[in-house]
Amino acid sequence: MDTLVSDPFYEAMPRHFGLPFKELLAAKHPTAWLEFEKGDISEEAMLSKFFKDGRPVDGPALTGMMGAHYRLLDGVEPLLDRLKQARVEMHACSNYPVWWRNVEKSVALSRWLAWTFVSCEGPMMVRGARGREAREGEAREAREAREGERERSRGFCSGQFGLSCLAPAFGRNKACRGRLSNFRI
Repeated sequence: MDTLVSDPFYEAMPRHFGLPFKELLAAKHPTAWLEFEKGDISEEAMLSKFFKDGRPVDGPALTGMMGAHYRLLDGVEPLLDRLKQARVEMHACSNYPVWWRNVEKSVALSRWLAWTFVSCEGPMMVRGARGREAREGEAREAREAREGERERSRGFCSGQFGLSCLAPAFGRNKACRGRLSNFRI
């Protein structure tokens, strides 16, 4: 979030709950969101413990508000269009929870890129008895398998291009413009 798509967490969510941002941070459960991002708990479980004090959260209202505030950052759409026209293979690599689907509904990133890796699901996600050690082992194996692919990949997840190049200030970043010029963009 805040690389291609605006993150409603910092401004819209505090307004939604009627709290200043610092108070929202102090009131929310310390691990519920992280557990939700990893897919360790369901949306329902996250909502039930969103606040430390157990106050109720209207899930449909919260997800509706979030969906209404997802938008492409200024300048991102023409950049993605140019990259696509240049046939640059692009991938989303995200630690966002299952709400990534809401982001897709709101801004349709799949017009430009594939949702290749989302931390809450897919081949990197392991639940149950195998737990953390299995996840770490599988992640290590996957990293090793991808090392050769990185050399061949021209996508966003490669070291050649890098996600940092699409930070909100990409247009003013000389190094980023230099990397884009390598793609004749």
